[in-house]
Amino acid sequence: MPRSPRIDYPGAKHHVMNRGGRHGAVFFNDDCRNRFLSLLGESVERYQIRVHAYVLMDNHYHLLVESVRGNLSASMRLISQEYTQYVNSTLHLDGSVFRGRFANKLVLDETHWHYLPVYLHMNPVRARLVNDLLKYKWSSHLAYSGQCTVPGWLTTSDLLGGFGGTVGYSQYLQEVKWGRTVQPENFDRVLFSERTKRVQVSAQPVREPALSVAQAIQDVALVTGTSIDVLVSPMRGRYGNGPRAVLVWWLVYGIGRSTTDVARELGMTPSAVSKVLSKWRHGDSQYKDNRLWLWKAQLEERKGQ
Repeated sequence: MPRSPRIDYPGAKHHVMNRGGRHGAVFFNDDCRNRFLSLLGESVERYQIRVHAYVLMDNHYHLLVESVRGNLSASMRLISQEYTQYVNSTLHLDGSVFRGRFANKLVLDETHWHYLPVYLHMNPVRARLVNDLLKYKWSSHLAYSGQCTVPGWLTTSDLLGGFGGTVGYSQYLQEVKWGRTVQPENFDRVLFSERTKRVQVSAQPVREPALSVAQAIQDVALVTGTSIDVLVSPMRGRYGNGPRAVLVWWLVYGIGRSTTDVARELGMTPSAVSKVLSKWRHGDSQYKDNRLWLWKAQLEERKGQ
């Protein structure tokens, strides 16, 4: 089954992370860390993304990124490729530094977005690299706490406004450290789990119950505010039936139906289904209505509940 395309659109906010290949290091020395931060700045300038917070650990990194133009993948591709080339050329290594393509979590809840920079900045303490965050210079904590000049590529004003400035941020962080402020409800939805599912070996593969097509159609109707009759009717108009395009995507990538199954359920041909799916490709997507991308994100949220 093809990989599900990333949910991204202009204005989307993401928690981004990637780790080293084979559980190895990503940052081998301070020169590597400085090069990575330089590439962040280049990506901001070239793709107009907004980096709101970051932390560099030895074997992984975390970023809070706002995708101003809906081109998160292009910006992260630049960083990954250029950084890998730098490491290989300077340290005489070979192969990819990272374990694969970056991971991202769409952040829809503003309370999650507000809490994330503090959560990220606390990583070095949780990993016992330092006992005082002021001693760790490879995160945006020093910029948020007013202890250093803010790099031109780092956007701190938006989140600091919510904290009430550097003093408010520092106070909030202390409240979190002391346990007086707890994680927002459902905060785990924007985190990355280290747990992997064990494969059960048996005569028959064990599968989780799949969402029925009927239920999937009802979910799309609820999220998009479109009647089921419109969703199951043929596309029409110059730009087609946007909610129906979301339904096609959701049936394939959301609940794992084949293009043949979807074609049969919606009275289409498999090639027509494939054509609809191809229009979702980022960079050259033919779906410019931001509502479609928001509906996709909301469906993903419902699936996680």
